[in-house]
Amino acid sequence: MKMLTVKEYNGQPFRFIQEKKDGYGISIDEKGVWTRKKDVNVRDKLPHHLKRVLRHLMPGSDVLAELHADGVQATSIPTLLNDGSPRLKITAFADLSLKEWPYNLVLNQLERQGFLIPQTSVVCNPDELMIYDEADCDSLIAEAVERKIEGWILKEAHLRGWYKLKPVKTVDAVVTGVTVSDSITHYGGMKAIQVSLFFPELVEIASVGSGFTADYRHTVDQDSLIGRVAEIKYDSIAANGKLKFPRFVRWRDNEKAANECTGDQLRS
Repeated sequence: MKMLTVKEYNGQPFRFIQEKKDGYGISIDEKGVWTRKKDVNVRDKLPHHLKRVLRHLMPGSDVLAELHADGVQATSIPTLLNDGSPRLKITAFADLSLKEWPYNLVLNQLERQGFLIPQTSVVCNPDELMIYDEADCDSLIAEAVERKIEGWILKEAHLRGWYKLKPVKTVDAVVTGVTVSDSITHYGGMKAIQVSLFFPELVEIASVGSGFTADYRHTVDQDSLIGRVAEIKYDSIAANGKLKFPRFVRWRDNEKAANECTGDQLRS
């Protein structure tokens, strides 16, 4: 299965901007429909209206796409698949079998085959590349929030240089646990902190292992972390109520008390 690497946008050049849905990345070829995270063939689970779309694919097609549903988070897509839900949609990002074609012809070909095509903007001519500054990115993020989409894919070319630009949120949470690492690299050091909010009782919302330096993991007094207030950055909230892709930003206990870390922050 062919895949493209989607990275966090951090100033890379690009030529195209395309909407990003909140769904499961899939790769479609003549053998099946493969989830890109687990490499599982889910073709037989697709509802009939999507199977009809796939019947129109040209022999040898190899398509990168998103399996999604309006107003539904990616974590609920497996449930919709198991139910054969008519709400499921396939939005195509690229057709690898047409990689020599001009970009607009690739999208037109997929659209004729029955795929949804997200809004795509060509921001400059084929001989140029754009680099957005911080203000430009903030504007795109604000538009994504207003339109209630997951974010944007910024592309250097049809099949090269894909970068993900997504709104992120922050929450101040109290540390209620520490996990010790048993890896060779960080053995005995801090692996992650467990953070919680008051709902009004304390409820754990994430285990946060990203955002700490290797030196900090080995030197911090782990017992001293319990009760501290941490600012946590995250992308969204999963179906089980936990934060998706949480990352440590900084300590906030000198500015905010632990009892101020309430669940209201997630509804703001």
